[in-house]
Amino acid sequence: MPLVAGVDSSTQSVKVVLRDADSGAWVRKARATHPDGTSVDPAAWVSALDSAMEGLLNEVIRPALLWNDTRSAADATALVDELGGPEAWASAVGSVPVAAFTVSQVRWLARNEPENARRVASLMLPHDYLTWHRRQHWCSTCARQSLCHRREKDRGNTVVRGVLTL
Repeated sequence: MPLVAGVDSSTQSVKVVLRDADSGAWVRKARATHPDGTSVDPAAWVSALDSAMEGLLNEVIRPALLWNDTRSAADATALVDELGGPEAWASAVGSVPVAAFTVSQVRWLARNEPENARRVASLMLPHDYLTWHRRQHWCSTCARQSLCHRREKDRGNTVVRGVLTL
């Protein structure tokens, strides 16, 4: 879903509204205050905008499921069966899901916390989140994602989208 942000900066705060660019539907909003006074360093406006946008675009929905969380074991088995077995997964994305894999955990989320699953716009592994937090830039490598093989990144992303929309 393409998004568009509307920004209003006043003497007291900056307000940002995020909307679906296609439908105009409201997605979420954020606000950050400016310093009090009659004279303000313009850098404070930028800082407030950055703070508001950070909350809009990178809202943490729930605590992270780590690799050692095995609640998604049944989901991994179901995913393997649904695609036609381990060989089908290995051929399609280069690996076969187990409980520790992100795709299995995403399925678990969709099945157990559907409201949270509907709110997911992107997924980050711990190293991705730390990189974003430090540099305000999201990046990852397919080799680090438990879901996909280097040459099958698009297929892996399609699988994740399908898992989220049970």
